[in-house]
Amino acid sequence: MSAHLQIAHDVAEEAISLRELDERQVRLDAQESRFLLAEHPTQIGLRPALDGPNEWLVRPAGWCGSIPLPSGRVIYIEPKVGIASLWRMLVWAYDLLELSAQAPVPFDVADLVESVVEVFVRRVEDLQRQGLLRGYVSLQENLYAMRGRLNVAGHLRTNTVARHRLLCDYDDFTTDIPENRIIRRTLHLLLRARAWRPRVHLPMDRCERRMAEVDLRHITERDFVEVRYTRLNAHYRTPLMLARLLLEMLSVTHRFGEREMLPLLLRMPGVFERFLQRMLAERLAGAGLTVRWQGERRHLDRGRSVMLRPDMVIGADGRDLCIADAKYKETGCDAEAGDEQATTAAGSADVHQMLAYCIGYRVSDAILIRAEAAARRTIHIDVDGRQIRVHSLGIDLTREGEDFAKTCGRLSRELAAIAAGALVSPAQ
Repeated sequence: MSAHLQIAHDVAEEAISLRELDERQVRLDAQESRFLLAEHPTQIGLRPALDGPNEWLVRPAGWCGSIPLPSGRVIYIEPKVGIASLWRMLVWAYDLLELSAQAPVPFDVADLVESVVEVFVRRVEDLQRQGLLRGYVSLQENLYAMRGRLNVAGHLRTNTVARHRLLCDYDDFTTDIPENRIIRRTLHLLLRARAWRPRVHLPMDRCERRMAEVDLRHITERDFVEVRYTRLNAHYRTPLMLARLLLEMLSVTHRFGEREMLPLLLRMPGVFERFLQRMLAERLAGAGLTVRWQGERRHLDRGRSVMLRPDMVIGADGRDLCIADAKYKETGCDAEAGDEQATTAAGSADVHQMLAYCIGYRVSDAILIRAEAAARRTIHIDVDGRQIRVHSLGIDLTREGEDFAKTCGRLSRELAAIAAGALVSPAQ
């Protein structure tokens, strides 16, 4: 066997290719199976096969991406909707429309992850060439020389013995600001996530080293929410949205022995929900409709013990018209596979949830949006002389190119028609 073929063979042995929600028999050693059972029970379902002690039936849940194993092998989970559709969903979900024309559509999930990382690193390089944003940060330090203002009370309390020190409050004009902290944290975690190709790893490492002044602290969702875009930091918008996507993929972090491994995983129901929120908000605006989702919550009962958190509230002129909820089939129920009872139970639970939303928000229409090609269906429910309509719509995410845009447009028009009907027939 030639050296080139041997290398290709070794790489193929190190990778395990799976597909979201599809079960496949895979050979795993004892260390690998223990790791997956202990660290990834939510993302990967495992059950022993009958063909041997190391044979397992592996079924990914509603996740896609990569999971490094202790042995050095990597599990790659491809999305059920197709990689091209996932790429377009991410473009909408993370406000990356300006990148859609520049970056080619990836071939597989490994290519997608590396493409996103490469685009992120290029954007960070652009920021550093322009000069990182700076801002004034209030600091307090125990110094040997006076700087700024002396904190008299703190100085007397802190330096009773060390009289040669001064506790000072001062403002520093620095790159250690929230926007740069997010970017450095993302670079730092990505460098530890896997062995990237040199064309990605080298500039990533260079970018991280150039940000040594920036504090390397833990980043949460609140850090992104608190960033307010102005003309001064508008050029940070795309790098920060890419950082948000990558940090969400890196959020499933585990330890195995002394080695830390960072999987890169996308929770597909969350991506689908985020894609619908932003896509519909833009498309329905032309029909005079608004789509709300951030911080949207309400109590169903007078005792305020039952919380309602719909994915989207569609309204017009300050009035709520209907509720919409994204359903990606996270349970994986499949009627074609004979799981009819589970599918019926999941469908009934969805209708009950929509009924609660209609009662809590005092609207007559609720919409279930499923990630599948499905004809529109409406269930009519009478509640104390008031008619509630639960609509079920589908969006075919397997479409590509112009067909994907058309199916998004069709869904938007159907939602606008339901909202228009609710506008002329208000809830009682």
